[in-house]
Amino acid sequence: MDLTIDDVFVKIGAFRQYQWYLLTIVGYAVLSLSSFPVMIVTFITAEPKWKCVDGYMNNTVCRFNKSITLISDDYKARCKMPREAWTFVDDFTSIVTEYDLICDDSILLSIAQSCFWVGMLVSLLVGGFISDRFGRRIVWYSGGDLVLLATWIMIFPKSFVVFIVCRVFIGIGTGFRNCTSFPMLTEFTTGKYRSWLGIGSFIFWAVGISILPLIGYLIPAWRMLLLATAIAAIPVVFFWWLVPESPRWLLLNGKEEEAETVLAKISRMNKRPLPDDLTLQKPVISEKRTSFRQLFNDWKTAKKTLICWDLWFANALVFYGVSYGSVDLGGNRYLNFFFVSVVEIPSNFALIWSAHRSYIRRLELLPPFLELLSQLVPISKVLCFSLHLVEA
Repeated sequence: MDLTIDDVFVKIGAFRQYQWYLLTIVGYAVLSLSSFPVMIVTFITAEPKWKCVDGYMNNTVCRFNKSITLISDDYKARCKMPREAWTFVDDFTSIVTEYDLICDDSILLSIAQSCFWVGMLVSLLVGGFISDRFGRRIVWYSGGDLVLLATWIMIFPKSFVVFIVCRVFIGIGTGFRNCTSFPMLTEFTTGKYRSWLGIGSFIFWAVGISILPLIGYLIPAWRMLLLATAIAAIPVVFFWWLVPESPRWLLLNGKEEEAETVLAKISRMNKRPLPDDLTLQKPVISEKRTSFRQLFNDWKTAKKTLICWDLWFANALVFYGVSYGSVDLGGNRYLNFFFVSVVEIPSNFALIWSAHRSYIRRLELLPPFLELLSQLVPISKVLCFSLHLVEA
């Protein structure tokens, strides 16, 4: 029987036990090796309060008799004092307390936060081409291993240079994993279920960043926090034997027997038999060679490319800006981050529901408009109001 791979998925199940199994496996990897490494920097680079040392308190050197927070007008007053005149309040530790990244050296803190994104930019630029050439599985798995290895290395050495280098490699690994997770999931199904599986992985991301503040609250020491998240990611090492190569990629690259083996495994778990005498139709590709320039071959494609770039640029500025800055707004830093993060969970479920409803998709400009509107309201006041509600 001559069938396309989409026809096969219709017969063996496009969203049954195997797809749930795959979503759980990939989703856990997203939670432990994407959401944690990306957002943990919010806590391990946080600036704690400081106070005057007892011997200097209330004198002309250090005149403050209370702890000075980041949002205080006097926070930078310490830069004019001798280093021995003040000390950090030991509510938590971070690389700021570890390497004394204060005053003139505070620029190093910005470097520590941004070097991750430099690594991710590099891997995202080449990750898609590499996965098309060598397969989704090897890039996805290698990216996760790189993140895990760099995280473990970063925990122990007391060197800021090692920290920076490890964050770059974590960014590279995260980029490789991010650019393959979504297509790998969608290539194990067909039709509307592609968006269900792809967006479903974002729910695990949202859950991960929502539980991260709880972990940070329970483990205030930054090295121990890294250790806890690294331990949580250890099971991903064994996912090589649990996640097969994409059957679509195998078929496209002339590996029909391997593709049929993967489809047979899916059919067994879904309890839907493969058709007898199955013969897979190989997709016809008009152009085997692709390049970056194809994104701008015509105005229609170029317009879509530029719109996507603009949307992701705005998303990065707003989402990561608010998330990273939420812990510095005053009040409870862990609750601040939790409130900013937890709203992603229902929004992703709403996105799955609306993905194939054309009348809902017409409202796609509403989120950017709401983001713009939100800038007119000081975020700190919104969060403080939320905290008052919780305390009440």
